[in-house]
Amino acid sequence: MISKNFLDFYLRNTFPFLIFFAALFFILFYLLNYFTPLLGDDYSYSFICGTEQRVKSIRDIFESQCAHYFIWGGRVVVHFFAQLFLFIGKPAFNFINGFAYIFFTFLIYYHINAYKPIRVSLYVVINLLIWFFIPLYGEAMLWLTGASNYLWGTMIVLAFLLPYRLFSQNNKFRLNLWQTILFTLFALIAGCTNENTAGAAILLVLFFLFYYRKKMLIKIPVWAVSGLIAVCIGYFCMIMAPGNFIRAGEVESKHTLVVQLLIRLFFITRDLYLNMYSLFFIAGVLLALFVYHANNKFAEFKDIKTKILMYFITSIAAIYCMLLSPAFPLRTWMGPICYFFILIGLLYVNLPQEKIIKKITRLSLIFAILPFCVSYVYALSDAKQVSDFVNNRTSEIIRQKENGVTYIETTSIVADDIHNPRVTYDDVSSTTDFYSNQAISLYYGIDSIKAVRQDIYSEKRLTKFR
Repeated sequence: MISKNFLDFYLRNTFPFLIFFAALFFILFYLLNYFTPLLGDDYSYSFICGTEQRVKSIRDIFESQCAHYFIWGGRVVVHFFAQLFLFIGKPAFNFINGFAYIFFTFLIYYHINAYKPIRVSLYVVINLLIWFFIPLYGEAMLWLTGASNYLWGTMIVLAFLLPYRLFSQNNKFRLNLWQTILFTLFALIAGCTNENTAGAAILLVLFFLFYYRKKMLIKIPVWAVSGLIAVCIGYFCMIMAPGNFIRAGEVESKHTLVVQLLIRLFFITRDLYLNMYSLFFIAGVLLALFVYHANNKFAEFKDIKTKILMYFITSIAAIYCMLLSPAFPLRTWMGPICYFFILIGLLYVNLPQEKIIKKITRLSLIFAILPFCVSYVYALSDAKQVSDFVNNRTSEIIRQKENGVTYIETTSIVADDIHNPRVTYDDVSSTTDFYSNQAISLYYGIDSIKAVRQDIYSEKRLTKFR
């Protein structure tokens, strides 16, 4: 009786429940952001690109990104955000990034649940998928420069794609003249965000245009065409940046191009298995449940199978297009995996509403929430310890500098939890010419810094579970 009353109350108040969980996940995400200090590129991006002059104004950021385009690469949009956040300060970034995360989760939600009744369980599922399956979560979501590149880059691309998704669900979706102009400008920006995520977005737009003509039998709206043209222009400007060719020329290989492509194909396929086999399993189970229990409702699956296939091909294309890149770090898998999240969500929300299906999904959700709670507490504890260590080390650097010591010897730090960027990203090295050491030296105005002592946090880890 109690459970039935609660269920009735929930069904009558889905919107407050949705807001509650959004607020909860904002707080959880903010706390992790709060305890994530600056590292690596954060120090170097605090300066105008190619100089030793600190960024002191918005104009400096534009100057820096102009130099960045010609020296380093074409991702000027996301690196503009990185330098902007460093300019306004880490405390402000913690809040802004928290709201960006919530906006990002709702973008995924509306790509899945466009124009349908509120599904609170779907929103919770999306947050759990992000927590468990985004590779190098800390680098892509919490580290300031990394979040600007991957969380913000993916968020911008998904926001650009949302009108196409909404129109595919309801052709009454409209944009007036001024909205079309703004959308076209936004599409130009979206094309300059991230090579594989934005490139795959172009493919998905083409799928949507084909869907409008062949499945919906309607005229393609002007904003959809102008958006496609603009995102292609933005993408072309990004990949044709002179800085990309300068960096590519610095990469040497003893293999022929064909052998390089075969080697990359092998490693990308291996990483596809390592990063996404669980997601393929989840999608397979959902698909099997739908097909097995659909019976006379199989026509419903035919209505959504095209969109499921569109997001699947887009996800795979976003992965294998990186055959053309000499490097494919794990944090760049975020975009392709988010496309796959939408695929899983489409299967989830279209499951038949039979009792056995409801029981399976509710139990699965409960058993997913429990390990999330445990892993989050551990991740927050790990973040707090690393943050305390880095703060103490920073105080020591400043103290020594005030005492006239500018050749500083310190201790390196490596985190323990996979959700912390310092698990995988570079800290102070034992060699003074390491890029992170040089960036920190420039940032604090000292001659050099190097790590000469063992990571004391690792000693704590060794005794932690004895």
